[in-house]
Amino acid sequence: MQSIPGEDLAIDRKARMRIPVQEPNARPVEDRLRDFDATFVPLTEEEAREAASRCIHCPDPAPCATACPVNNDIPSAMWLIEQGDFIGAAEIYRRTSSMPEICGLVCPHEALCEGSCVRSKREEPVQTGALEAFATSYQRQHAGWRSKSARRPARRSPSSAPGLAAWAAPRC
Repeated sequence: MQSIPGEDLAIDRKARMRIPVQEPNARPVEDRLRDFDATFVPLTEEEAREAASRCIHCPDPAPCATACPVNNDIPSAMWLIEQGDFIGAAEIYRRTSSMPEICGLVCPHEALCEGSCVRSKREEPVQTGALEAFATSYQRQHAGWRSKSARRPARRSPSSAPGLAAWAAPRC
């Protein structure tokens, strides 16, 4: 169920279909050979808004959200990114995913949400993965968001019967 129903939005779907796709900017190979940084340059705020504006907001259930293994409300997040509410979009992703920063980078979007996007019939799907990574990264940088699971776990007392671990431990 979409937070922002696509059928209620006053948008021109035909005009959105004419918005060209932005190819992701890859860093030069020489630079990538020297480090382990990301291959692609992260989106800017303006690029993210333009990429999200390509979403035609299919009626519920949207094919992209249905194809998503964690059922992200992708159309609502796209609408918020388009409006410039990047933190709100990140919160939508966090409702269904505990690690949207990672999912935005490593999930096979081409086969899942982007593969089921109506625009993919013309080989121009909305860049949902890059936009998910952008929104959650933006939230972390600007709102100081920190994962609840990022806290250190409580110390545990050693077991009285360590089993085989006692044999493997070095003796001083």
